[in-house]
Amino acid sequence: MAITEQELHPAGPGAWQTVGGPLLTLAAIALIVMLGLSGFRIPNPPAILLLVVAFSAFYGGTRSGMVSAVIAWVFFAYYFSIPDRPFQYAGENFTRVVMWAVTTPAMAVMIGFLRRRSERIHELTSKNLALETQITQRKRAEEEVRLLQAMAVAVGETADLYSALEVVLRKVCESTGWLVGQAWMQGETGRLECVPAWHTSVSGLESFRKTSLDMTFAPGVGLPGQAWTSRRPVWARDVTHEGNFPRARAALQVGLRAGLAVPVMSGAEVIAVLEFFVREPRDEDEHLAGIVSSIAIQLGSMIRRKHTEQALHRSENQLRAIIDAEPECVKIVAGDGTLLQMNAAGLAMIEAGSAEQVIGKSVFGILTPEYREPFRTFMENVLSGNKGTFEFEIIGFKGTHRWLETHAVSMPNDRGGPPVMLWWASCSSTSTVSNTSMTASGTRRATTCFARLPSGWEEPFAAATPWRA
Repeated sequence: MAITEQELHPAGPGAWQTVGGPLLTLAAIALIVMLGLSGFRIPNPPAILLLVVAFSAFYGGTRSGMVSAVIAWVFFAYYFSIPDRPFQYAGENFTRVVMWAVTTPAMAVMIGFLRRRSERIHELTSKNLALETQITQRKRAEEEVRLLQAMAVAVGETADLYSALEVVLRKVCESTGWLVGQAWMQGETGRLECVPAWHTSVSGLESFRKTSLDMTFAPGVGLPGQAWTSRRPVWARDVTHEGNFPRARAALQVGLRAGLAVPVMSGAEVIAVLEFFVREPRDEDEHLAGIVSSIAIQLGSMIRRKHTEQALHRSENQLRAIIDAEPECVKIVAGDGTLLQMNAAGLAMIEAGSAEQVIGKSVFGILTPEYREPFRTFMENVLSGNKGTFEFEIIGFKGTHRWLETHAVSMPNDRGGPPVMLWWASCSSTSTVSNTSMTASGTRRATTCFARLPSGWEEPFAAATPWRA
């Protein structure tokens, strides 16, 4: 925020301030005259009026002081006149009147100038304070951005959700001064449970940690429950004196006092609560709560992403386990015949020593020459949306000839790429070729295997990325 020259000049005095000085001067003159008429003669009226002029210039500014000075000088000129001969002077009175005519306005001007200078200094000081406040706020905002960026990078490098939460708790404690941080999430029963992720920079909190792990809260109970229900930060100045804090005794034993619980939101849904404590009572700090809330907002999307990653990882593991448990060959083949995945039974059938030996290579290489074109035709038929079975002969990597019966279906590529094919193959004792219909055994085998796949089984293969058996 820039300070302009116009902003450095203070606003002029108000109307009452401007006229207040002259009115006060007139009132003082009237009082002096009234006292004189009553027989009480003031020894030095000019001194009183000089004080009034000085006050007028300081309170109302130069204009008010000058008007008061003129009024006072007119009174001086009359006061020092020869009796019954107004504005005629004897002796030194004329010199006095001339001196008052010079010094009184000069005093008003100087005091008015000093007033403007003081106002300008005050205005500049106020602007500087505003600038310092803005600079401080900007530095805080930059620190928050750096903290969020560092946290996003650190969370992205973690292997699981709890590791990500632990990174967040540690960085929040290090940057904001909280001594201990914990995380709560909703369990299968709907109650809030303290998850394994936590951080502390001091020792001696094991008993409080154990109490937290042993307890569960319904929404609305304790700091985590209140934050979960209200969907906003909850601050407790001293948790040992809180009525809605079931762990008060455990906190008192380890010396924890102030507490803060912040909900982690993903859209309109609360998915976790971050909880922090220190060892001294603290009044609510809106800035500190705001920092943690900003972090929690960013954390919501991170946690949601970690949840998705873990769910996908579990789905992949289940699929791998199912595929590896199959006694028949199961493989994923690209539209051009490139082998993308193959289970252990398939590797054994083709006598491959490892998945790396065949992944990324064409399946046509193990086919006998007379079956390569029929096999290509069968693949095109499958990619067109048809289902079928095909019998063909292969030559293993150790030279063994085998007849295989295979069943294949097309899988769409959710990422916009060409479709891929899921194949089952088993050893066959015949050499019949049929690429127009599915045999009853192939149908039962495909139905059984598809039924055993977990929900969302096709997602890991949507991008057709290699998997090592």
